[in-house]
Amino acid sequence: MRKIALVLIVGMLAAGATFAQHSDDEVGIGAVFNFGGSSRGFLISPGVSFKLPNIPVFWGVAVNFYDGLWGPAITGDHHFFARNFRDEVVTGDDGRTYDLRLDWFAGVGGFANLLFGGPDNSPDFAFGLRIPAGMTWRVISWGEVALGMVPSLGLYVGHDGPAFHWSVSGELVLRYWFTPQARRGNGRENGRENRNRVNGQENGNGANGQENAAADNDTGNGEDA
Repeated sequence: MRKIALVLIVGMLAAGATFAQHSDDEVGIGAVFNFGGSSRGFLISPGVSFKLPNIPVFWGVAVNFYDGLWGPAITGDHHFFARNFRDEVVTGDDGRTYDLRLDWFAGVGGFANLLFGGPDNSPDFAFGLRIPAGMTWRVISWGEVALGMVPSLGLYVGHDGPAFHWSVSGELVLRYWFTPQARRGNGRENGRENRNRVNGQENGNGANGQENAAADNDTGNGEDA
């Protein structure tokens, strides 16, 4: 744990200015896979990760498999730290160009899951705090790969009573990003409204100028008479 914390601190100090990984209007969805150790044995957890527009939370829905136990799980993480580590266009030996963008991230979140398979056939319950941290690679404009470590601490409530629960797992995420059609349409409509407003102002100013010119002509004609 000390080595992990040291690597994260060095990466934070070496990174550049804080950046926004994705726009607020984007939706992200993809596959997530967790694997590691816990107070209940080895953990394997495949699932789905998604990010909704204008909500700064990465959600996850998965199925956890421990030694002899399994059950549904939900997670939610907020990335309070995100910095660019490297961003450049690289040309490969085949002549193709690749966008090499690597980003650090760190966050805090929570988890809750039910577990079945206990000795009395009643579900156990676990919940607690997650601290995800790692790196993302924006492979292409709509594709992303994220790799990180997720230590978690919480409470496990089972047939033998409540107990302290912990886990440390690696996390791999493959995520697809897109902007919903409705939001793209709203952006185009807002753009048209702004252009119409500007055009209206310009036309109004032109009409006022013509009226003022006509009034000046009338005044000049009166003085000549």
